[in-house]
Amino acid sequence: MDKRIMKTKRALKDAMLKLLREKNLESITATEICQEALTSRNTFYNYYSDKYALLQDCFADLAADVEQRFDVYQSENNPDCGLSQAFQNLVDAFLDAEVDYDAIKVLSSFDLGSMYYRFLVQSLAKLEEKYERRYNSLLAPGYDYKQINAFVVLGFWGFIHANPSLNREEIRAQTKRLAADLAQSKCFVQR
Repeated sequence: MDKRIMKTKRALKDAMLKLLREKNLESITATEICQEALTSRNTFYNYYSDKYALLQDCFADLAADVEQRFDVYQSENNPDCGLSQAFQNLVDAFLDAEVDYDAIKVLSSFDLGSMYYRFLVQSLAKLEEKYERRYNSLLAPGYDYKQINAFVVLGFWGFIHANPSLNREEIRAQTKRLAADLAQSKCFVQR
């Protein structure tokens, strides 16, 4: 991709994230995004059909970041691909990436919340596909991995965001403990 295109798209994504920190998604306009990015509406519409397409591109960046972090964590501290450590690495990957994309987790709107949920499910599904041979056989009979995926995503998302009074490290520690307990549950074959 041309460097100018990459720079313009980065400016538009950064503008969207900045505006999301200041207001809800429904009240953000393409004009505001363009003003913040110092670009024209024509340029915006060359790359995106609307603000939702731009936000999807932000989610794609976040997904790539999560996957890259997860792969690094797996290679660093889970060479045997243990399920418990894989869950904990996934928690770390999401929480660490979320810091850079803090505006996206601001669930001030139904649209943003739905898009964030879809992003989480799709990201986990992509990682499952990548590691399917290693982990799919660990599901106990009678459990479908897509249903477990949805359960894990909604459960962890709710667990992480349910108590805003906790600091990030408390949330991380508690979520990793829950991940380890889940991996040791009867939902998975223990080896």
